[in-house]
Amino acid sequence: MLLWEVVTRREAHGSYLKRHVGVKRGTRFKELQVEFFLKTKGRKWKSFDKEHPSRTRVFDLPRDDPLAEVHYDGVYLYRPDEPFTPGTYFLRLENEQVYQKVTDVNLLSQMSLLAQHAFLLLEYAWAQLGYRLVDFKVEFGIGPDGRLYIADVIDNDSWRLIRKGKYVDKQGYRDGSKLDEVLRNYQEVAERSDHLARSIPRLVTWANRNLKRIP
Repeated sequence: MLLWEVVTRREAHGSYLKRHVGVKRGTRFKELQVEFFLKTKGRKWKSFDKEHPSRTRVFDLPRDDPLAEVHYDGVYLYRPDEPFTPGTYFLRLENEQVYQKVTDVNLLSQMSLLAQHAFLLLEYAWAQLGYRLVDFKVEFGIGPDGRLYIADVIDNDSWRLIRKGKYVDKQGYRDGSKLDEVLRNYQEVAERSDHLARSIPRLVTWANRNLKRIP
């Protein structure tokens, strides 16, 4: 698995609102927004130089899974739970402190494209059933054939799905909804997901017609 969480957003929800205080919940973006978060554990990031093991460094972080801005000269890390202002990063990592190979940086544009394609496909599919898919989070990996793949389960824990103005995903649990209501929502989504599976041929046709370029 690659050390990135990739979030694709159609609307402003969740932590996005903490980083962009002036944006109202539910604001719809004209174009999909893609964010990268560096996967960390124990509020630490460990870089490792294979050619020079003595250069290994451990960085202490104020928060796990920081928002990452990728530039030619390194990866800039920001707190994901505070208002975002360009240039107010808490840490800049050199490229060699993040990527195992120089060419790994090219994977980010591929991840962004794949994430957007997957989102658009699911967004269309759920819309046919009367739901709004407003964001989702995916992770990636490299397969035995050396190709990049979405290597993650996309389910009710990793997306935000709205029907008739209400969340029917994990957000309800986060917001303190009663457990029986959360359970009903999960059951509803599970049942509706069966409809998605049966409509795969139609979705493939739609994808071939509409996913040649990202809007």
